Amino acid sequence: EANEFIVGAINVNYEDFLDNSSNMKSAKEIARILGQAGISRNDSIIITGECLPCGGGPAPAAYSYWILKYLGHNKVRVLDGSIEDARAAGLNITNQPATRNPTIYDIQMKPELLATYDFVKNGGAQIVDARSPEDFELSSISGSVNIPLESILDNEKMLNRSGLEEVFSSLDKDRPVVVYTNIGVQASVSWFALTLLGYDARLYSWKDWLENQ
Repeated sequence: EANEFIVGAINVNYEDFLDNSSNMKSAKEIARILGQAGISRNDSIIITGECLPCGGGPAPAAYSYWILKYLGHNKVRVLDGSIEDARAAGLNITNQPATRNPTIYDIQMKPELLATYDFVKNGGAQIVDARSPEDFELSSISGSVNIPLESILDNEKMLNRSGLEEVFSSLDKDRPVVVYTNIGVQASVSWFALTLLGYDARLYSWKDWLENQ
């Protein structure tokens, strides 16, 4: 539902990466979407975007970043801030996205960024439930700790490094971390924060856990 863009930016809806059951589409399908948008794996990419229908927040950008990393993209970063921050910084804003000629997106998978049911069940990783405390209390993966997404955000922006280190201080950097929310999109923000802090983090979903139980 975006209607403003940084000049030169192309528009890819992160929801296109999900199927009708809110499962992530196959890597081949996502690569086709990226290629049709004119993105190749060798491009240097900066991602910006927020969830307008749900009141803002960095989940669309963080999830798109995770997907690109999962597909093997190296030169990709996330813009810190919203379209208003970009305008305040002096970037030109337009009402129409740019377009690029279609290309081929070459996949070089990094499967270690996505946790599997067996990996989670085997108990070797620290499990972080990034859902609300209410959802966590209702039901959660056994052994998981609740670190809600809201605890790492301030006014819809991610905390600075010292703030993030404080929130995740109970976690051991020498052990892998699996972070999950209902379908994983919101958890990507926590995954992104953990990765910035140097944790070996993987993304997961409550939906996959229930389907495999």
